[in-house]
Amino acid sequence: MYFHQTPIETTISNFCRKKLDLSAEFNTWHSEFSENVYDLIVLDIANSRFKKGVSIFGDNCFRFLSNKHSYKICENRVKKFKDSIKDKFSEDELNAVKELIYKSEKDLWFMIKGHFITHALINLIKYTVRKYSGDTKSLTLDFYIQLQLIVHKIGKTE
Repeated sequence: MYFHQTPIETTISNFCRKKLDLSAEFNTWHSEFSENVYDLIVLDIANSRFKKGVSIFGDNCFRFLSNKHSYKICENRVKKFKDSIKDKFSEDELNAVKELIYKSEKDLWFMIKGHFITHALINLIKYTVRKYSGDTKSLTLDFYIQLQLIVHKIGKTE
């Protein structure tokens, strides 16, 4: 979900009223986001595999973003969270999961829950629209409808 940049670019271009090539920016965000939640992915898989009962990702990434308007993961918030639950997992459990991830052919992105990504993606789109259009108005219902169409289209192609 949200892996393909073309529908996201199209949505941003529609709101900016000009064709934009955001491939490099999107790919950079995508890579950084995935790398910055690596430890959360490990914890989430360990939580499930070893039945720890700890909520790792939750329904959204808001608590791990730099601020409510950010689209970037805050390393300090992730570290603080990890420190708060570190006694629930053994080193052996975490290392076993890291080994599974290392052996997996899946991109880290596909190990992150879609609902977790949504808030950051919405903030990224809002930021990008403001950056390229200069429009500081908040995006309306049209924006959310466009985003849902993206999700629907992506779901049909995968």
